[in-house]
Amino acid sequence: RAAASIHEALPGVEDQTPWWASLLGWGFAAVIVVAVVVLLWQTGIGQALRAAVGLIPRRARTEAALAAATLDPAQTENVREWISAKRAADPLFDVAFRAQQEKRT
Repeated sequence: RAAASIHEALPGVEDQTPWWASLLGWGFAAVIVVAVVVLLWQTGIGQALRAAVGLIPRRARTEAALAAATLDPAQTENVREWISAKRAADPLFDVAFRAQQEKRT
């Protein structure tokens, strides 16, 4: 009799995933997406994608404009002005520049 009631109830049984299992699956997917983004960024592909899309930082654009102006003979900017702008914009470049100047003297 018990087996017969099981056979009668069996067609109405639904397969349900627990809420925590769904959450765990979404969490693993998020971790994988973050890992892929970090991997792409660290390999330099992220920088290339940023440049391809046109997301170049303003500082890099202004530095490139000044560097291009130093190469243009019609412009008054020279290499000395480009170096001073680069040193003002990037503290690490300034430290490295000073170290190179000390080596030369």
